[in-house]
Amino acid sequence: MFKNITYKKKLIILLISFVIFLFIAYSISIKNTFELADQCEDYETQLDFVKDAPVKIAQLQNELDSKEQLLGRSLCETEFQEHLLQKISFHCSKNDLVIRELPQVHTYRQHEYEIETYTTVIEGSYIKLLQLLYAMEQEYRIGKVVSAKFISKKDFKTNRLRLTLSMYIQNIKKEKNE
Repeated sequence: MFKNITYKKKLIILLISFVIFLFIAYSISIKNTFELADQCEDYETQLDFVKDAPVKIAQLQNELDSKEQLLGRSLCETEFQEHLLQKISFHCSKNDLVIRELPQVHTYRQHEYEIETYTTVIEGSYIKLLQLLYAMEQEYRIGKVVSAKFISKKDFKTNRLRLTLSMYIQNIKKEKNE
């Protein structure tokens, strides 16, 4: 049967059968090996993720604690108000500012949170008031400065303009279920 076929055709048949053999060998064994190698890599990455899980849990817990601390101090209302007044008065005495109204508190409860809003009015120059506002937001971080309003009023006794800053600071606390 192969005697009548030329060497060229025999070579072509050999190459075609070799390609078919490679395809069958790939589909039977090599393909499974590649799939198992990919699966092994996936399991190794999952294993690395599981090994790092306690560290990540601790890191996320610390991050959650810091967010809750920024969200609201656990100090009681009078302690927070005293702490706020202490920071404001320290900054005012250092920068020639005058406290016109002491921090007044307005409390609002919603679900399991208690929102305390403190209103303070301070008088002084624009730059000094702006520095106080910046310090309250960025440096002291006592609560969240939710609003600031600059008001210019004319004092008729001295016939001068006075600039005041009305600052609203919120403290959000989670109510304790006892």
